[in-house]
Amino acid sequence: MVAEGSSVVRKGEGTSRSVRRLLDQARKQADIIRVTCLNDKLTQINANLKTAQARLGALREAVDPDRQAHEHTVLSVVGQKLQVLDREAQQCIGQGMYDTGETKVITEIDEDSLNPFEEDPSSPPVLLPPTLPTLLPPATGDQ
Repeated sequence: MVAEGSSVVRKGEGTSRSVRRLLDQARKQADIIRVTCLNDKLTQINANLKTAQARLGALREAVDPDRQAHEHTVLSVVGQKLQVLDREAQQCIGQGMYDTGETKVITEIDEDSLNPFEEDPSSPPVLLPPTLPTLLPPATGDQ
């Protein structure tokens, strides 16, 4: 349990460093929207990281198995929250738009909806010209 808790803290520290670098880049580019978003995410990440570090210390000191299980559960939840915050930070920089995963395009043609002239090319379809709305001139007081 302590090893898993330590892993959560290490990943949280890595996330904090990564988001801090992104924030520095956004500041250099003077992108206020990214700066605001990343600053908010970094603040939340650091707060959760402090919680994880405190809970890891409590897990190491816990003697009671129930207390150890509780601290481990809290660390797991904080680890999940850190993962969510990392994804949200990536969305701040627009990286989420480019990470679509594997895509596949499937084209289906409904044979029943084909135009009737395609079955009998000797009689082409009758195409009507588009209708144009007719607007009457505005009424004047001279009439």
